[in-house]
Amino acid sequence: MREILEIIIKKVRFLTVHPLLLLYGRHHGLDAHQYINSHRQYRELIQCLFFQKVLRINANIPWPVHFTAYVGNPKNIHFDKKYVKNFMSVSCYWQGMSPIYFKGSFLVAQRVSFISNNHDIYSIASHKLDVDPIKIGDNCLFSVGCVILPSVELGDNTIVAANAVVTKSFPEGNCVLAGAPAKIAKTLNPAKIIKATYKEFWG
Repeated sequence: MREILEIIIKKVRFLTVHPLLLLYGRHHGLDAHQYINSHRQYRELIQCLFFQKVLRINANIPWPVHFTAYVGNPKNIHFDKKYVKNFMSVSCYWQGMSPIYFKGSFLVAQRVSFISNNHDIYSIASHKLDVDPIKIGDNCLFSVGCVILPSVELGDNTIVAANAVVTKSFPEGNCVLAGAPAKIAKTLNPAKIIKATYKEFWG
């Protein structure tokens, strides 16, 4: 009986929800198949869309975002939409007051902050106007609770450890950053790095 019920639920989902998700993905330039083919990610996508489209939390963001996340200015956040699932991570802060550029693949854990602009220390009610963008290289990992501060540039294959605070640029990449302020804790051998495809990222 349970198996029959599961089959019925899958059929109903296939005939009703799946077309809506595919239309949503096509409208926003997303590959909705990556969510439909994974039960866990399917639930995550439905949850995000419910909060955005029904409860109107993060309603102005033109891609799926976790309801606990904050995206300040989506027009200033530039990334390959294959990696949009990063915005479904819990309690992340994407300020976007100044531009943030992601060169290629990246993976963001929970409670990560990308702060692209600071308050003016001489006028704390206002923000600085001439701030360089945050630039993130290809194949980068941001661990739980880390913070990326304004004007930081990180090269390819950079791993930011949990709770690290990155205050300056490491454009050479191929390293693990740790601490507050972050320093190079380990240098990586580029020849040993295996870059994952976006399908491998999301499983």
